[in-house]
Amino acid sequence: MNRIFYLSLCKCSPPPTAETLDDKNKSVVVSIDLVRACHRGFIDIHAKEPILGTNPFFDELRALLSEDEEFRLLPPGLGGDTESKKGMSWKYGRVMAMGLLDQHFGYRWFPRIEHLMKSPKKGWRAMKKKKGDTPDWLVSKNGDTAIAEAKGVSRAINSSSTVLNKWRTQAQNVRIYKGEDLRKVGGWIIATRWVETGQRVMPTMYVEDPDTDGEREILGEELGNVELYAGRIHTVQNLLRLGERLLAQKVVANPREVDEMPRIPVMRWRCEVPALRNYRFIGRLLFDHAACFPLPFPHLLGPMPLGEYTRLVERYLPLFLRDYHRRAIFDGLDLRIVKDLMHGNVPPLYEADKDSRIDELAQFEDLSLLSDGSLLAPAELMIPDGYAEL
Repeated sequence: MNRIFYLSLCKCSPPPTAETLDDKNKSVVVSIDLVRACHRGFIDIHAKEPILGTNPFFDELRALLSEDEEFRLLPPGLGGDTESKKGMSWKYGRVMAMGLLDQHFGYRWFPRIEHLMKSPKKGWRAMKKKKGDTPDWLVSKNGDTAIAEAKGVSRAINSSSTVLNKWRTQAQNVRIYKGEDLRKVGGWIIATRWVETGQRVMPTMYVEDPDTDGEREILGEELGNVELYAGRIHTVQNLLRLGERLLAQKVVANPREVDEMPRIPVMRWRCEVPALRNYRFIGRLLFDHAACFPLPFPHLLGPMPLGEYTRLVERYLPLFLRDYHRRAIFDGLDLRIVKDLMHGNVPPLYEADKDSRIDELAQFEDLSLLSDGSLLAPAELMIPDGYAEL
């Protein structure tokens, strides 16, 4: 499900995917895939598996939306009272900002600033500039890294709005260091304005590139290094959500030490959607009581050769799923993403991100694949594909 937002740009250019409406105002618009945006937003905010059979933020949002092509809410909007509206505005402001940055500006990794401050790696670290709130994320992609702050509002925002001074201070309240040297990164402030059906104003995203501190920009080899830093911290949070604590430790270990660490058995899954036939995922099935079904790990069955364990799972799991898969979902992560980051490599982008593959995936409203490797899909589309050791 897609909805249109108008862009109000300050000190930045529109994304290449934006469209200009043929009217006298030359309005710039983008279309946000709400399924993918809500998937990314849920795991960012809650850091846990979705509720059974749902993409929780999307299911909630769908009930609030009108049938307009533009993003418009049914009365009374995001909530029935002031406090409810504030909480929902904060939540969906993050969701829409991530959708814009991911789907239109191409950012792949969204490690939260608080996680970066706790996890310096390979000489990279983040620190507060002074007391007060920090921006939400360090967003990163091939060749570009920036800080990002998301807001949700019910009123018009432009470059002279007084509230922007507070937001700019917050967006600037973090510094990124390589060793002892302060590096300059880009910045984003994205404020989504909520409107209801019948209002004569447009659903708008105010997008600004605020000034940030730094002695020099990140260039050359450092671009790959800082993306690897962001990708690792981001993926650690995904693995922790899936209960893969040992894999999370290996992802942030020194690549030279990875081969000396104990190998970890993981169940591989493949997705029956043709566009994803060449990918394998790790993850878990979630059932109607919101408990997960982690396939029995070898240490629960006692000593058993890996091959024998694999045959046991392949024999009995389809029988189990025959009755339950229609009441279950799969929450997982691309195995290749984990392998590459574990060995100090930035994973290549998906072939599935190409237009033809995107169109194919869009046929499945309950399926969402993100550029960070996160997959949410009905369990009936997932088939066990043996075990691997990482």
